[in-house]
Amino acid sequence: NHYLSTFSRLMRNSLEYSRLDYISIYKEINFIHAYLDIEKLRFEDRFEYSIDVSDEIPTHHYHIPPLLLQPILENAIKHAFKDIPYQGQLEIRFLTAQREDMIEVIINDNGAGLKEKQNESNDSSHQSVGLSIIEDRIKMLNLDSETPKASFRFFNRYDSNNELVGTQAHFVLPIQ
Repeated sequence: NHYLSTFSRLMRNSLEYSRLDYISIYKEINFIHAYLDIEKLRFEDRFEYSIDVSDEIPTHHYHIPPLLLQPILENAIKHAFKDIPYQGQLEIRFLTAQREDMIEVIINDNGAGLKEKQNESNDSSHQSVGLSIIEDRIKMLNLDSETPKASFRFFNRYDSNNELVGTQAHFVLPIQ
């Protein structure tokens, strides 16, 4: 019952948030928690996650564009953590940016990395759809500005021995 009601709330919020330009960081974090908790049940605890928010960010008062982070989390769970012989880790961090009207969101995973995923023809089309949706939304956010403010990068992470240790998604988003 708990997970069914969580899923129901997740679907309602998804429909509601998709019509809005901005939602509070607090609501986005609650959405992420609900989504990840359901995925943990679905994938039998294949991964753990953490969400860190800088103390300088008032989550109820700062608003960001909704639903940009979920496709990255979905890709990590379904693709980066597929067939890894260890537990996946997702780290989501909300940080202050250099500009006061922006926020940074960094998502790290310890999965297979982009090289492995690109070799799987069945998964690569799904990945590109999620990333292209994010890129299109970032472009739309920048239409109203002479100087592009919002950005998104997605890349492999390496340790000091140049060994692949996962991927990172880095967002710079406007706040209201």
